[in-house]
Amino acid sequence: MSNIIQQIADSNYSSSASKSAAICKGLFGTKAEQELRSDLEKVNHIAIAFDSSSIHNIKVLPLLAIFFHRRKGLQHRLLALVDLKQGGTADCTVWAIKKVLEIYRISHKISAIVADNCPTNFGSVDRQGPNNIFQQLTEEYNFIKKFNSNFNNSIFRYGDKLIGVGCLAHIVNNALKNSVEKLNFGEKNLNIFLGQIHQFFMHSSSNRINNIFQIRAQLGCEQAYSNNKPPTKSYSKTRWLSTGPAIDAIINQWHLLDIYFQMEPEGKHVDSFKKFFENRNSFPLLITLRSLATEVEEVVCIMEGKDVDLMSAIKIFDELQQKVFQYRENITMPGIVADMIEQWEENDRLDFHLQLRELYDDIQMYMVKWSTWTNSLKLHQWATLDNQLREEDVLNSTEVIRENSQINIAQLQENIEAVNLFISTRPASWATLSTSERWLNLLNSVSGLIALEKAASFILTLPGNKLC
Repeated sequence: MSNIIQQIADSNYSSSASKSAAICKGLFGTKAEQELRSDLEKVNHIAIAFDSSSIHNIKVLPLLAIFFHRRKGLQHRLLALVDLKQGGTADCTVWAIKKVLEIYRISHKISAIVADNCPTNFGSVDRQGPNNIFQQLTEEYNFIKKFNSNFNNSIFRYGDKLIGVGCLAHIVNNALKNSVEKLNFGEKNLNIFLGQIHQFFMHSSSNRINNIFQIRAQLGCEQAYSNNKPPTKSYSKTRWLSTGPAIDAIINQWHLLDIYFQMEPEGKHVDSFKKFFENRNSFPLLITLRSLATEVEEVVCIMEGKDVDLMSAIKIFDELQQKVFQYRENITMPGIVADMIEQWEENDRLDFHLQLRELYDDIQMYMVKWSTWTNSLKLHQWATLDNQLREEDVLNSTEVIRENSQINIAQLQENIEAVNLFISTRPASWATLSTSERWLNLLNSVSGLIALEKAASFILTLPGNKLC
């Protein structure tokens, strides 16, 4: 804190830690709180994002307000860090959310909740059941709509529904992890194998690592392994984006590990490890999965980026889903794998092709099953401004979200013409901007877009990730 004040005000300033904390809380904290409340008053729609986590014995719930500000763009603002003393159950979480919304007086502005796809948040895959956070907040939402005059005076609503925005990046990540379990790797499925082989080297005496080091030296490998580093990567089915690196480590050390387990070392699971490396399917399947995991990781990184709106995330998700469908139709595999299996007997090749087709089928089915909640939202994709606006698309979208004809249709049609003229003159760099940046650019350049801004502000409130 002293360094900050020295840079912006007084170069000779100094203060103790307790005084700096008091300044942060009393001055900067108060100012930030005032600005947050001011911004929340100016917007009509807010999405609430949350994701509880444990710090030692404390269950902490960060609550974020997500909204589109016409001068600042898409905002992710921290409302509170709540200590869930009674645990992270749905009842406790709903109670905490309601209390924070009451403090900021924004209950009537909430249009969506944003969370990951776990049962506590949304119930089952089809979002059924009364004891999850989404259903309980939906009931609260309907109660507010019925009895709160502020709600009824809102500019417009998304029908009678509170929108539940799940995590598309998690769906993509889990689609790959869950789909590999049916592949033929011998006695174990891949998820179990990746976890167990890393534990085999990690929780062992130094002899195993030393033996690996000696084999590398005998093979004439230039890169030496340190005595405290296993030849595998840590893996857990629940760990974020761990599949690709774990597979990559096995591929890069394939011959080394194959020779090692041929030497019949002692240890738990050794026999099943041997069979894994003896299975002729294992290596080509790993190479295929590594290629697929690379694409998945790239998509997830884009989805998890800053200022990614939900409509852009849905578009990226659908493009990957279509790509997987094409992979299934063409039985796509890396060229090195195609060359490898070309030497096999026809029945073995057909069996390998069948495994790949089933893999792509399972990935696509998982993505479809867990993303049904996006289907009713896709008609709002015009708001990304990727292309010139079609009047029919905008009107259909607006018809769903407007209430009591609050949006003037004639004015909306004029706005569409003005926006299309603006988009037609944009440079190539327009494609590199986020949706939020495009709307800021548009609203600062073209005046009088009142009707279109009303519709877009609701759509832009829906984020592509929760960032908490």
